[in-house]
Amino acid sequence: MTAMPLSDDQKREIRQLMFVAFRYLDLASEAAAEKHSSVTFGSLAKSFPLEEDVEEPLREQITISADLASAAIRLTSADHVLGEAKCGRDVYTQCRKYFRMNSPLLSTDLHEHPQWFHVMLRDVVGHAEPTEGRTEEQTSRYCARAELIAGTTLGWAYSRLRLTAVQLMGFLKTRDGIVVAR
Repeated sequence: MTAMPLSDDQKREIRQLMFVAFRYLDLASEAAAEKHSSVTFGSLAKSFPLEEDVEEPLREQITISADLASAAIRLTSADHVLGEAKCGRDVYTQCRKYFRMNSPLLSTDLHEHPQWFHVMLRDVVGHAEPTEGRTEEQTSRYCARAELIAGTTLGWAYSRLRLTAVQLMGFLKTRDGIVVAR
C-alpha cells in the first residue's frame, strides 16, 4: 500500500501537537526530571495529600509528571493522526491492536516496545478507557498498564518521551517536510 500524503489540515494539526509536546517537555526539563529521576508516577499518586497544601518537593514532582503526561497526550494524538492517514507510521495502531488482542506481560511490554510508552502513559493518566462494556480481560490489561506506568520513573519517562518526540519529528521532516516552530 502506498503511503497517503497528509492534507494541509493534518500537517497543521500535527505541527501544533508537536509544538505543544515539545513545550511540555521543555517545562518538565531534563534537569528537573534528573533531579527527581527515581520518583515513580505511582509514588506521586500515593503521596498527594487529601486536604493539606502540596509542599515541595512534591509540588515540583507532580508538576513534572503532569507535563510529561501532557507531552504523551500530544505525541499520541500526533501518532493517531498519522495512523488514521495511513502514512507509514503505525505506532499508535500497533499498540492499540496489541493490547486489544494480548494479555499483558508486565515485565516485557514496555521494555520490548518502548516506542509505545507515550500511548500507554496517555491511556493511563489522560485517556482512561470506559469501564462500561469492558470485558474482564480488557480490565485486567488496562490495570496491568496502569501498574506498569505507576512503576515508571520520571527520569525514564522524560528520556523516553524526548526520544519519541525527536524520532517522530525526524519522520515528519523526512516524509512531509514538517518542522516545529520553536
